[in-house]
Amino acid sequence: MVINESDFLNIYEKNINIRRLIKQQVFECTSEGNTLKVKITHVKSNPKWSCEPVVNIKVSGQVNSWYGGGNRDVNNKYNFSSTIRRNRLIKNFVSSEIKNFFKYFGIPSYKIEIGKITTCENL
Repeated sequence: MVINESDFLNIYEKNINIRRLIKQQVFECTSEGNTLKVKITHVKSNPKWSCEPVVNIKVSGQVNSWYGGGNRDVNNKYNFSSTIRRNRLIKNFVSSEIKNFFKYFGIPSYKIEIGKITTCENL
């Protein structure tokens, strides 16, 4: 059975078990000095394209920045020149894990967009 994107969003809104399944997943992304834990907090429809999902995430851990060298804690606002730069680094690093997870639900990876990023000490 193939589920299209708009059906997935309707199922997500109505079925609490699917929501729990998606929200309880904790992704551990590690490579090249990056150690991030990512958790999906919410899935909603894209305001531009109503059938494409936008995924909000919560992140903790460290990311390796090419400028300044070394690992930087994502929760410390002084480690990055701006939150926009920090969020770009996080999105680039974790997007493949999130997109691969949604392939199990039949959603193509190019349709998934990462929306709001929240940082925290621990997940």
